[in-house]
Amino acid sequence: MVLKDEVAIITGASRGIGRAIALAMAKEGARVVINYATHEEAAQDVLKQIAREGGTAMVVQANVSRKSDVDEMMRKTLEQFGQIDILVNNAAIVVGKHMIDTTPEEWDNVFKVNIYGCFYCTQSAAKQMIHQGHGGKIISISSICGFIGLDARAAYSATKGAIDAFIRCCALELASHKIRVNGVAPGATDTEINLNLYTPAIRRALAKRIAFGDIAKPEDIAGPVIFLASDASRYITGQTVLVDGGWATCDYTPVEYEEARERRVGG
Repeated sequence: MVLKDEVAIITGASRGIGRAIALAMAKEGARVVINYATHEEAAQDVLKQIAREGGTAMVVQANVSRKSDVDEMMRKTLEQFGQIDILVNNAAIVVGKHMIDTTPEEWDNVFKVNIYGCFYCTQSAAKQMIHQGHGGKIISISSICGFIGLDARAAYSATKGAIDAFIRCCALELASHKIRVNGVAPGATDTEINLNLYTPAIRRALAKRIAFGDIAKPEDIAGPVIFLASDASRYITGQTVLVDGGWATCDYTPVEYEEARERRVGG
């Protein structure tokens, strides 16, 4: 119970990585705020599962791209739980288009949710943490897309690179208040947002590209988030941790290396 009695807000917590983080934090004793924008039924399912397992949580609808929604979410959290100790900026959307085909409206919408939402939530939570006077933890979900280029992900990748820079600046500004600011950058992960992306052919290609040979589950991302929210990481701030199964580690994965070696030997 490494987060016992702490209050954690997880944005975009109704599905995928956000859901896994909400469930994991509740198991570790945190009182969880399950934020959602549109998937109310899924958010209520998370609430029910946490309750079945003896945890404490509440559901708050808020579109993080709107500051008024974020302010209201923070107000409801304080009204119910009286404090904010952890913020996880997870809410995000994707436009699966090439840069040349992306409209200004689509570009703006991705930035409003992914970047403005991260800014609004971080600013509001940090103000409350400073007021409380005992520090806090802010963790933003970045992406491998902030480190490497991916096809038809220009807008999304740009926001994730911006989040990584934002993390470093906020870590510096908030360090004197004992507020730690870090990020987790998932690689390929099985979530609803990726259902149309991970065709069988792409899964086979990723299996060769990723050192571990498979795609992550949301629970694989939740573990590092718990670490960064716990006292075990008390001396870590301003970092983005890649959780990608070794995808970005090197040019050759074990599978590709063996295939290349066999070609050389055979030649």
